[in-house]
Amino acid sequence: MALKNVAYPLPNDDDEIDRLHFRHFLNRNIWKSNFSAPINHILTNPETKILDVGCGAASWSFDMATTYPLVNIIGIDISRQQATQIKPKNFTFFKANVLEGIPFNDNTFDYIFQRNLMRAYTEQDWPHVVNELVRILKPGGYLEK
Repeated sequence: MALKNVAYPLPNDDDEIDRLHFRHFLNRNIWKSNFSAPINHILTNPETKILDVGCGAASWSFDMATTYPLVNIIGIDISRQQATQIKPKNFTFFKANVLEGIPFNDNTFDYIFQRNLMRAYTEQDWPHVVNELVRILKPGGYLEK
């Protein structure tokens, strides 16, 4: 399914969803973790809010939500591709385009995770994207790209 008015270079179909799942588990296996940021101390706090920007098929989000059931995981993407039948209870999806603004208040998230979006933004887009991510990150929070 092609998305209108969105300049995104990859397909949006079942094969792409499979590729995204494979890539997530490959990354997790190679790095032996789902994250590099020093966030272990916040992963048992039910007040913790984590944002997955460009969550795609939500492989990372579902994995994190299952591993850390007390935290709130939110995924945003320009397209809904997540399996609803196996969605963890602590995961919420919002359809959003970062380039149009992230639909959350300032200082909302303890940790923001974003990967594999290098080609999704132009060089001119990056300052806006980074400003939006910093805007919604709590003071002392972690941003991992």
